[in-house]
Amino acid sequence: MTIAYLLLDKLKLYSSSTIPALLFYILTCKQPRDTASNAILSAIVLLNFVVPITHNGAHGDMIDHSVVATLTSYLGFGMVRYMVDRHQGKPTVPFYRVLDMWNQRPPSQQQSTEEKTTSSSTQQPLDTSTMQSNTFKWLMLAMFRVLLSMPVMAFLDGFLRVCNEPPLDPSYISLMLSGQWIPIPTLYYHAIASIALIMHLVLVPTVWLVIHSSKLSYFALFSPKTMASYHDKVAEFVQRPPLFDRLWLASSVHDMWSRRWHQIFRSAFRDIAYLPIRRLFPKKPMLGRALGVMSVFILSGLMHDYILLCMVGYEQYVTVPGLMGMQSTFFLLQGLGTVVSNYHATPKIPRILARLLTFLFLLYTAPFFIEPYIRIRLNRIARVPGYPQTLDPYLGPVCPYGSRLDI
Repeated sequence: MTIAYLLLDKLKLYSSSTIPALLFYILTCKQPRDTASNAILSAIVLLNFVVPITHNGAHGDMIDHSVVATLTSYLGFGMVRYMVDRHQGKPTVPFYRVLDMWNQRPPSQQQSTEEKTTSSSTQQPLDTSTMQSNTFKWLMLAMFRVLLSMPVMAFLDGFLRVCNEPPLDPSYISLMLSGQWIPIPTLYYHAIASIALIMHLVLVPTVWLVIHSSKLSYFALFSPKTMASYHDKVAEFVQRPPLFDRLWLASSVHDMWSRRWHQIFRSAFRDIAYLPIRRLFPKKPMLGRALGVMSVFILSGLMHDYILLCMVGYEQYVTVPGLMGMQSTFFLLQGLGTVVSNYHATPKIPRILARLLTFLFLLYTAPFFIEPYIRIRLNRIARVPGYPQTLDPYLGPVCPYGSRLDI
């Protein structure tokens, strides 16, 4: 197939998947905003989630479908959030603004940061030379992160490309339910695969910073007036907390997911799942919090199952063993672990032991999340565009089940 044909094939997927978002935009982001009924908007939200499924894995590769399904989920959450705010009489924010709300600080910290920024900017506006200096610093930071990530990703992605997968029959869940001993090499493989997935997410803000710091550098050279307004946008992004906060220090499952894991979907999940469920139990706050937490993890599991469904198509999702419902199972277990570990009656244990127990819980539950992606062979196409693959021939000794290159 020619490059032109492949691009047109991908265009079918991306263009058709944007139609519901465009319809929602036309009905809500133009004045007057309150003319569209909730029934019409709800139908558009449903259409938004259905369209990617109708492609049944065709038109583009699995990565394309993963990107489309993730954006579809994010925009869908923004649509639901818009409808909830409008129903409650709150000021409505355009639904697409949810794309810029990922990994922001918690509301209290964000307000404090904004107050500090406003105060400092009121006292002393930044001059052109300072903004140019910041631009250079951010660009160098982005380049340093890219260079630092190259050998790391060469190993992690190379491990996934080169190493044979663990036996998939019987499935991991069958081993767990039967009480059989999980082989150490299997746990080792899934642990490395989990770290590789985390590192791909870590690269997201790095790529964002590379793009926007490069754009800001262009403005610094050729359009200083434009640089002033764009500088504030990049500065706000740089001040956001990191996606992951020293995961190895997690002292409980609750600590892991609420403080150290990425908060990309935090605002959406809080507004459309956690808070509505919690409000249903005003006289039982502990129960409300627990069910609110569980609703967030259930929603997250359904979202990840939806992404997997879009990646492989509904026929494979239903027929291939070990795919359907595995993502939801993983997040349901994490929700239960979060609720139990945050329960006030849970006995206090030494921090080192708490970290060890948290690590073991995550080690033994992570395969529920990772195994479906191994079954669809996503690991074999793992790569960051432009990154070297020079370590691939030398990774055989670290492969627990041998290297495919030795065959």
